[in-house]
Amino acid sequence: MPPLDPVTGHLPPGRYRTTLGHIRHRFVDHPEFSDSTTRQTIWDGFLSYLTAWETSQEPFGQPILHTLWIAGSFISDEVNPQDIDVSPVYDEGIISNLAGSQGIGKVKALVGHRKKLVEKYKVEPFPIPWRSLETTLLPTTLLEHEQNYLAKRGGLDDWWQRIRPPGPKAAALAPDVTSARGYLEVTW
Repeated sequence: MPPLDPVTGHLPPGRYRTTLGHIRHRFVDHPEFSDSTTRQTIWDGFLSYLTAWETSQEPFGQPILHTLWIAGSFISDEVNPQDIDVSPVYDEGIISNLAGSQGIGKVKALVGHRKKLVEKYKVEPFPIPWRSLETTLLPTTLLEHEQNYLAKRGGLDDWWQRIRPPGPKAAALAPDVTSARGYLEVTW
């Protein structure tokens, strides 16, 4: 994981694979955040969220959560972020095949109900329902649900690399929509 940009306070643009241990070391235990009153609580909630994933997948005997993108103020130099933004990349095909199965609602709850998840875990999810695609080079030849997957994944990749303008919380608009920060990816 590269160092934070001293000007923006964010990772340089791009997606960086890392481990939970590295994230904890850099964004929870690092001396830069010794005065934080929120980071440890957010981290503990995030770990509880991951435990909920493990527990909810267990009855089905197969992994549903493939990877997790981590972004936003938690992975910046902000001392007291309010939550941790994540994009759980989960296998939509498995969930579809398990529709109606006992316990599948627990899995679905981890990618929906954003407000409840922020309250319970301090985790704000922006899910990506993953699909196995033969190719991504000719999107117009793909089925609609496959095109939707590509659009969602690409849209969130773009979103996580934007920096919001200063002031009240608002979406970045041109010319501020270019890649200006990075985000992290953890795989299992």
